[in-house]
Amino acid sequence: MLHKKGFLLCTITGLLITSACSQEQKTYAGKNNEVATAEWTDQELGEVTATTQSVEDKVTILEQEVADLLNSSEQPIEQPVFNDVQTDYWAFGEIMKLYNEGIISGYPDEQLFKPENTITRAQAAKMIVIALDLPLSETPSIFHDVESGNWAEQLIMTAYEHGLIDGNNGSFMPNEPMQRKHMAVALQKGFSLQPLDVGFTEYVDVKNDNSDSDIYEAVKIVTQHGIATGSAGYFKPDEPTKRSQFSAFLVRALEKN
Repeated sequence: MLHKKGFLLCTITGLLITSACSQEQKTYAGKNNEVATAEWTDQELGEVTATTQSVEDKVTILEQEVADLLNSSEQPIEQPVFNDVQTDYWAFGEIMKLYNEGIISGYPDEQLFKPENTITRAQAAKMIVIALDLPLSETPSIFHDVESGNWAEQLIMTAYEHGLIDGNNGSFMPNEPMQRKHMAVALQKGFSLQPLDVGFTEYVDVKNDNSDSDIYEAVKIVTQHGIATGSAGYFKPDEPTKRSQFSAFLVRALEKN
């Protein structure tokens, strides 16, 4: 492919130069009986210089076009790996990025990602711990619903010890949905996102009071950074987060680093 493109560039360049030379020869052929005065010589030199410059400009443009073509041909075309996440899916790029970086694997036996399913608290802990490349905790589970040997034990304890996802009364509720408010806290703390000096329109359903001060601040910050936003003035903090949504939020947070 490279040889063909190089041959094409050389051929076109040669044709342009040949054309310029032919034009120059015709000019001199028509002037062969004239006296080569200084004025005439300057005029002819100007015409030749202009023609040469035009050819060089065209060659430069052609070289750039061929370079762009080569670069585009070297870019791999992303192919779907999940049957339920095709190239036209809204979060295809984000999901594929996390897959390629080993942050997610989906359900390989079924070749599915199940993007519209809610993400569980254990799954969210796994994704954010791997994305942040945190060293895994060696502390045994302190949660009565996360038994020793559980597939997510170390991941959950890592997320807990870094203050990303808390438990409640000795329970972690690993199989419960990850609520949007807890997603905001995990991403804001995990990526150390700070408030921005920009305007913020408060959400109707996220109050700035003592009981939810951490949640309010996290929701505000992830909104300011464009990681997660609400709709029509509502953030819907208690609603579950979809697997596709969490993937998109996580990629946006990663891009802030």
